[in-house]
Amino acid sequence: TPRDGTSAMVQVYKPEFVAHDGTAPIFSVDCAPDGERFATAGGDQKVKVWALAPVLDRELEADEDAPKCLATLSDHFGPVNCVRFSKNGR
Repeated sequence: TPRDGTSAMVQVYKPEFVAHDGTAPIFSVDCAPDGERFATAGGDQKVKVWALAPVLDRELEADEDAPKCLATLSDHFGPVNCVRFSKNGR
């Protein structure tokens, strides 16, 4: 809360391409320490690793040839509730 007693609002932009299968919700997001990637954990039993550049640059977001989803980890047996990168990025 700001010092003047008003409330502050945080707005988050989620590009259309950042999604999990169907209408599966995204439960967790984490950015890699190098600032190049982020990961999402979803209700579709998957973790997806994404390039951060297309989120930060609208022209790159519109470029169909720009890599967006870098990897999908799919050997989970239920919804993935949390995803985290290690502090050293490995």
